Amino acid sequence: MRREPRRQTRSAGRRPRTMRSWPPDMTVMTPEEPGEGRIRERCVLCVDDDHEFLKSLEFFLPEQINRSADRGLSYRFVFLSDPIEGLEVLRELVAGGETVAMLITDQQMPHMKGTEFLAQTRDLAPNSMRILLTGHAGIEAAITAINDQLLDRYLTKPIEVEHDFTLSVRHLLERFEMQLRLRDQDALIGGLYDFANTLQAAEDVDSTLRITADFTKSAVGCDEVQIVLRAAAAPQAARTPAPAGARPGDAPSSAAAPDRRPADTGIVARAEDCPGYSLLAPASAGNWPAGAVAYAVLEARGGIIGLLLAWESPEGTPFTEDTLARLRYIAAGASIALQNQLGRLQLEDIARTRSRHLEEARGRLGILDQLKSDFLAFVCHEIRTPLNQMAAIDLIDGNLNERDHEKMVGAVRSGYERFERFIMSSLEYFEWFSAKPEMCEELTDLAHLVRTAAAGIEAHDEARVDLTVPTPDFACLVRFPRACAEKLLAILFDNAVKFS
Repeated sequence: MRREPRRQTRSAGRRPRTMRSWPPDMTVMTPEEPGEGRIRERCVLCVDDDHEFLKSLEFFLPEQINRSADRGLSYRFVFLSDPIEGLEVLRELVAGGETVAMLITDQQMPHMKGTEFLAQTRDLAPNSMRILLTGHAGIEAAITAINDQLLDRYLTKPIEVEHDFTLSVRHLLERFEMQLRLRDQDALIGGLYDFANTLQAAEDVDSTLRITADFTKSAVGCDEVQIVLRAAAAPQAARTPAPAGARPGDAPSSAAAPDRRPADTGIVARAEDCPGYSLLAPASAGNWPAGAVAYAVLEARGGIIGLLLAWESPEGTPFTEDTLARLRYIAAGASIALQNQLGRLQLEDIARTRSRHLEEARGRLGILDQLKSDFLAFVCHEIRTPLNQMAAIDLIDGNLNERDHEKMVGAVRSGYERFERFIMSSLEYFEWFSAKPEMCEELTDLAHLVRTAAAGIEAHDEARVDLTVPTPDFACLVRFPRACAEKLLAILFDNAVKFS
């Protein structure tokens, strides 16, 4: 008949909770919300065909071990007399996600020796501490098992001093917890290294947020992660919900920085209690999940750019100081990546702005180049006519009659005067163009000057030109020298008449 295993636990009647492989079990912090703290359980499997010896172990060992256990840690002892049954129970415990901290077995048993039992448990529970119970005659087998790395310690039977036996078991359980922490820290370091490399390869802010949220879920052991960025720091693409739990919110860009810098990490009862929450004021504030929240501040260039929020799972491992340490490392890596991404976006904005300015400057340069060409064409035209007139001086000789002579001299003189006026006007223009602009105090009625200039043109060449210049009836006063205005109007009207 199969003998039901006898199990001893501090929290009798409570079904053990399935343990997670990540994060490791550390010292449990007191939850912010009221309620009983959750206990982390370890299993200790004891196998011995001596029923009286099992009864003696069950009498003193569970109570003394649990009395000295760390806070939040409980050891559940399972006592069995059949090693074959012990292997079956061990498989059930491992399959159920239980953490088997120690295996205690007798060497001399009818169906299987203790060393053989420990050898078969190596694949099932490779990290469990192993104790072999043996009499003085079996010490040689124990030494061989130690050399084969099948056990961690052997203890002799019968037990002479319960305190020494309990102390040996306690030390091995403490070593198990320490090795568990070390293994998890090694895994965390490797995970953080891969996380940093993955962040470095992220192409945009959304990818950075998604990678951070996914890694936080696995590293902290929670079901809900949200990353909230300030609107002033987040681009528009980063303010939309992202998959894999990364749901950045947005905040008013005019929000002022808090007077007191919030703590880098912490655990609060709800998201609204996070320091700096009012600074962020996320748009999705009404959709926060219930439960305790672990937070970490995201920083860039000495300023807060957001919060990394992780919600404690009701059925998962409670948040601890180790949770905050992990969040701090994750937030530090994410902050660097976000700072690089935001800096890249700013550089892209600057590059786009400068490219736009360069295109505008290139357009203005093209206009100036066309104006230069037009100006040179105009100068060539204006100079060519008087020069052609002045070239007629070669035609003046003694063979001309008096009338033709006067006509040729008049043409040369007209060309010279026109050339002189052009040169003087050009010098005056360049002098005015290069002079430092000063505020003119003289008021000139521009409308009156236009009417006067138009009347002069009509009187001068009324038969050939029908000149219509609409002007207002009221005065149009401008701060401009009257003489310069008259010259400019004369040139404008002259060109208008010339090319009509």
